[in-house]
Amino acid sequence: MKRSDERILTTHVGSLPRPPGMAPLLYAKDAGREHDRAALARGIKDSVSDVVRRQLALGIDVVNDGEHSKFNFIAYGRMRLSGLDPNPKPVPMLGESRDALAFPKTYAEASVMNAARSPEVAERRALPPISTISTAPVAYVGQTDLAVDVANLRDALQTEATQGRKPYDVFMTAISPNNLEFYHRNGYYPTDEQHLEALANAMTAEYRAIADAGFVLQVDDPRIATHYNRTPDASVEECRKFIA
Repeated sequence: MKRSDERILTTHVGSLPRPPGMAPLLYAKDAGREHDRAALARGIKDSVSDVVRRQLALGIDVVNDGEHSKFNFIAYGRMRLSGLDPNPKPVPMLGESRDALAFPKTYAEASVMNAARSPEVAERRALPPISTISTAPVAYVGQTDLAVDVANLRDALQTEATQGRKPYDVFMTAISPNNLEFYHRNGYYPTDEQHLEALANAMTAEYRAIADAGFVLQVDDPRIATHYNRTPDASVEECRKFIA
């Protein structure tokens, strides 16, 4: 990761708005339904090119592909791993968070904001959580999709470079084993710890490929924070143990 002692470098969390019309195709891909694969591939490539250009135009120093080949990080993880089958048991619903209990007016405003989002986004949020269970050894099988992601980002960067526009650095996101574990449960390994280790070993292929491509790897792990927020009965020490 490049650093600067001259000024504060600008970047963002990773996910940026997708262009209109792309969400339904990404939904279908996430769910394994039939869809126009060629149209989706063209759409992703064009949107990555556009989102890189817009980041550079805005003065963002450390850019990415906007995560435009993925609409749901949990679903994308499932599509890149073998050994997982649909789980007949739904993912347990989490109760109100500590923050929601402490700041109810703020969360009421957030609910209004979410209700006003694009219908395409609202539709995706209304879908039931995707849950699978391991029934065989977990392995990484997403090499082809990952190679396309890397190529799309490289092509977009090269196009901008021909116009004299280059970022300070480039990053690509990948989901953490910790978050995969929540939605993709253990049904094969003797212990849950071995299941988590298998997820980590499998995702290492993606982590290394991103780093080897010359990009900064951002491991997306919101559960480090949400475990505390979503388990009101857990002590701070118990949450620290979970994070460790």
